[in-house]
Amino acid sequence: MEHCYPSLRRILDAIDAQARANPHVNTLHILHDASWDHPSVYLQYYKLEAAVQDPKRILRAGYKGGPMKTVTHTGSLPLRNGEGDWAVAVDVELARTANIFIGNGYSSLTTQILALRLAREGSRTRDIILL
Repeated sequence: MEHCYPSLRRILDAIDAQARANPHVNTLHILHDASWDHPSVYLQYYKLEAAVQDPKRILRAGYKGGPMKTVTHTGSLPLRNGEGDWAVAVDVELARTANIFIGNGYSSLTTQILALRLAREGSRTRDIILL
């Protein structure tokens, strides 16, 4: 299951490495496919949010730009009734245009995002990290 759901440590290691290399990055959007009947995904989200905004941890991790100022996730998108089907499209567009993308290499959604990112002119593979 580690390949489907990377550990919090693996995810944080990837975020930390990118935050050190890109001090201008201060926003994190977490894509996930969980609904409220998947409480473990939401628990992971809240742990990630706390970790990337904890000043003491950020100092130990060596962030140059300080903690993340904004952390959002799929479930926090302001969708109205009947717009739920658009959440995936919004996530894909956010990931396609993001400065950095950290994805799960075993995910079909990650594969689609990679194809879109690599198809654009001037794309760089160093902005893509797979867990």
